[in-house]
Amino acid sequence: MSVLARAPRLQRPGAQNASGSRSPRWKDFRVGEDVLEFRSAYWGGQVEGLEDLAFSQVGSDTVISYGQAGESITLVGVDSAQLHLQAATAFLFT
Repeated sequence: MSVLARAPRLQRPGAQNASGSRSPRWKDFRVGEDVLEFRSAYWGGQVEGLEDLAFSQVGSDTVISYGQAGESITLVGVDSAQLHLQAATAFLFT
């Protein structure tokens, strides 16, 4: 399982992120297989559900913005429409 400081956890062994920056880019997220875990404790209760996330399509990538400090994560090569179809299983809020 890959974990980035102050970033969502990608629940899959061997998952790769393209950077360790404040705005990480996950280059191998698999819609329908992978789960992004957002831990509320990291965000002071600011990220507790899908309604706390903002999605945008930037070229072939999906950018998910969250938190009051403007954090974001980019899922490289992921279509936001496909991600929304799998939202019930693609996200975990703890």
